[in-house]
Amino acid sequence: MTYEENMNAKVLIKFMRGLIKDSSKKVFLILDNLRVHHAKVVKTWLSEHNDKIEVFHLPEPRRVFELRFEGWRPLSGTCAKQKRTEEKGYFAHAETTENTGAGC
Repeated sequence: MTYEENMNAKVLIKFMRGLIKDSSKKVFLILDNLRVHHAKVVKTWLSEHNDKIEVFHLPEPRRVFELRFEGWRPLSGTCAKQKRTEEKGYFAHAETTENTGAGC
């Protein structure tokens, strides 16, 4: 299914209606975090059709980038101190200038 309009809640619901229309089993849909995917009208529609479709959201791109960056840290020559930021719910990095090599 393709669409030519800009993505909005109406287009997303139309798309999801098309997915469940001919399906005899429950549909599991994976979405990114586009703002329209979290719209109230979309959430309402999903709650009304929760027996036919279930939506999962990918992690935020910032967190995916941080996870990828972790693999490069030992090779970068700088160490980053990692601390848990409870109120934000993610890891914050405080860069240091010391060159400690691969054992960071």
